[in-house]
Amino acid sequence: MAFAKIRPVPPENARNAVIYARYSSDKQTENSIDAQLRAAYTYCEAKGLRVVGEYIDRAISGTTDNRPDFQRMISDAKKRQFAFVVVYRFDRFARNRFDSAIYKKELENSGVRVLSTEESVGTGDEGIILESIYEAMAESYSRRLSKVVARGMRETALKGLSTGGNVSFGYKIEDHRLVIDEGEASAVRFIYEEYAGGTSKTEIANELNKRGFRTKRGNAFNVVSVTRVLENRMYIGENDYLDIKRECPVIISRELFAKVQKELKANKRTYGKKNSELNYLLSGKLFCGHCGALMIGDSGTSANGEVYAYYTCGKRKKAKTCKKKSEKKEELEKYVCQQTIINVLSDKNIEKIAKRIKELSDKEAQSGRIRQLENQIRDLDKELDAATAALIKTSSQAALRRINEMIEQLESQHQTFSDELAELRIREEQRIGEKEIVTYLNTFRHGNLNDEDFRRRVINALVNCVHVFDDKIVIYYNVLNSEHISHTEMLSDLEAIEKDNCSANYTYGSPKEK
Repeated sequence: MAFAKIRPVPPENARNAVIYARYSSDKQTENSIDAQLRAAYTYCEAKGLRVVGEYIDRAISGTTDNRPDFQRMISDAKKRQFAFVVVYRFDRFARNRFDSAIYKKELENSGVRVLSTEESVGTGDEGIILESIYEAMAESYSRRLSKVVARGMRETALKGLSTGGNVSFGYKIEDHRLVIDEGEASAVRFIYEEYAGGTSKTEIANELNKRGFRTKRGNAFNVVSVTRVLENRMYIGENDYLDIKRECPVIISRELFAKVQKELKANKRTYGKKNSELNYLLSGKLFCGHCGALMIGDSGTSANGEVYAYYTCGKRKKAKTCKKKSEKKEELEKYVCQQTIINVLSDKNIEKIAKRIKELSDKEAQSGRIRQLENQIRDLDKELDAATAALIKTSSQAALRRINEMIEQLESQHQTFSDELAELRIREEQRIGEKEIVTYLNTFRHGNLNDEDFRRRVINALVNCVHVFDDKIVIYYNVLNSEHISHTEMLSDLEAIEKDNCSANYTYGSPKEK
């Protein structure tokens, strides 16, 4: 497998987080969004994180990844302006474990980790190990799946129609086609002209808000939303999709766009190469034992230019309210991995874990959904045949128009069901057995602790969360069902294990023992 190289978030953005919230129309209401946001803001405040954005999908199921704000969040992560995505529960991110594994990995390649306000860092059980196995399979799975999904979308794009997703500010959809929204387009021109004239993004955002403009999501403009407009090539008529060159209505001249891109490049902050390439593998899983705040990746440079990497308590770094000493990055990561291999990966444990993962995989199999889709596609085929027969028999223009509209709707539904069916069949083909799971888990037993990628795989798959004090450390593993592990619960566990020094799903010790 050959995933993209992980590009860590710059140190100055290491405490930045965005919130992702979603509700399904069948079970929840708009109030659900408010509750998710409140919980996320409270969580971020407690953990010393700074919220820099919100992404909200309304009335969209988590079983699909065709969610506009979700996709925008995945894309925005590549800009490395935030280090965490905070969700109310992990099922808000994705209910499909294959998609969860793939998108979490895509976020990780941008230096971003997903956190839940109500659950521990992993799912608290073997589910996170199953996700890590799917991650290992993700390259071939994604390659095959993308061909299936792209087929239907490509046909739509060839017709010059909208392929769905978020419509850029300045445009709207009419008759399935992209057209200029003149009100918003005037704001787009204002943004470009002002920035090219030397006005800052903050000043531009403030002025837009004063004039009553709002983003497509109804929010006030800020630096991030202004930047998104300034970087959008659609405004010069470029709207490529897959391998298809498509045109869209032009709002900005190429000369003005080129001038703005030159200014953006000149004003872009530069980060030290050594600092920006440090991968803090425990980010999002490492907590201060003293106050419960997240430990944040930090670094310093000696007089001779050598970079030293640390984990620092977020509250100590932000508000100076905690006295927890910083921990050396590489030493702590190696110790956590070493203890995980010793305490989790015995022959007996591997057999038990493999059996439970196989049971979970079988439970999540969607063979019933496959049969349902096959029946639905069969029924649609019959409806299409009947509509085609009716089309041949009639000469009424009104009837022809209605029948053609019905056929278009049936074909669209047929394509949607066919894509989902192909996706599920691919997953069924990649079902895993106990033997494969045992083989996968055994790869962790003989790896090189000096290899950063090996440490990453151990931490991502097996380590749930880590609470570190100056003189001791508590490690929770993904091998037992467990709900959110709060700082208070950890302290309670610590009191118990200091009495008998034994536990099934956590390790107690000190990095200094190495």
